[in-house]
Amino acid sequence: MRDVVVLTESERQRGHHEWQELLNGIRTGHARQQDIDMLNDRVHGRNGIDIMGEPWTYAVRLFPTNSEVAGHNSRRLLALGADVNRVWAGHTVAGAGPRACS
Repeated sequence: MRDVVVLTESERQRGHHEWQELLNGIRTGHARQQDIDMLNDRVHGRNGIDIMGEPWTYAVRLFPTNSEVAGHNSRRLLALGADVNRVWAGHTVAGAGPRACS
């Protein structure tokens, strides 16, 4: 793999305008109260929500730390039962070096 791919638009949330607004508000530090309320309504264990099984198996999840994201991603990859490959990616930010993406 020698091609460089630059992502300029959020494709994952395409078609989910409310979710895009919520994430952008959090990212920029301008979350609205309705955004916070929506997230709080979806916290695992609250309001009888159990996101560990169906229909939530493939739901988008937010984690407070990179290590929790890595743990979740590793569990989901292993559950696929297929080979997992590691790709080395380069940053375009000045001074940033290569980093493993798992």
